[in-house]
Formats: sequence, C-alpha cells, structure tokens
Amino acid sequence: GGAVLPLSEPLRRSIFASVMELSGGDEALRCLAAAVRHDFPADVSGLPLADPERFGEVESGLTFVGVVGLHDPPRPEVASAIARCAEAGIRVVVVTGDNNLTAEALCRQVGLLPWRTGGNGGGPPRPRGGA
Repeated sequence: GGAVLPLSEPLRRSIFASVMELSGGDEALRCLAAAVRHDFPADVSGLPLADPERFGEVESGLTFVGVVGLHDPPRPEVASAIARCAEAGIRVVVVTGDNNLTAEALCRQVGLLPWRTGGNGGGPPRPRGGA
C-alpha cells in the first residue's frame, strides 16, 4: 500500500535524479513518466483532446505513479556503418529528441563518443539476462 503525497521539491529532485541515472547509464534507457487522473470521465468525447492549446485542462490533477525505463538499443549495423563513414571522411551528426544523457550514452554504444571511466557509463553495456 502506498500513499498519495504532494509532489514536494525534494521528491521532484529524487524523481529527476532517478530519470538521469536511467537515461545516462550504460544502457541509455528512454524514460517515460506514468500518472493517473482519478476524476477522468468514462466518456472522453467531451474533452479537448484535439486542441493542443487546451491540453492543460486534461493534463492537470494527475498523480505521478512512476517512471518506466525502455531499453531500445541501436541496431547492430549502426556501429559498423559509423566506422565506415569515419574511414571515408564523412562526419556523422546526430539529431535526436532524446534526453541529452540518453543521446550521449547511445553515441558511446555506436562509437561516436568515448566511454567514460568510473561511475555510471563506465563501459560497454553488459549482456542482459545473466548471459
């Protein structure tokens, strides 16, 4: 059983720190926050879902329930394609909507950035599933 608490500044900082750890770690997890709204009507046809200017009416009064980290690794062929580009003198530029830490970790995985030493992000991702 849990309790509903106000989103205090220390709690907000703790959530943010968790997201930064998940997104910037070796596996570069993409993070999604999950929330619920208990007073949502069963029939949503009357809500302003097609009007971005009014999304605040729908996206308020939410209760944060957690963060989900999604593992979405680069395709296996990306690292070798980037290496071939470098050999050919082609500069690779990354454009992404990811969190900066996630983007940096993904760039490490494919060889665009060096691995950091020590702490989070200290080496290539470890195999999953105990392998």
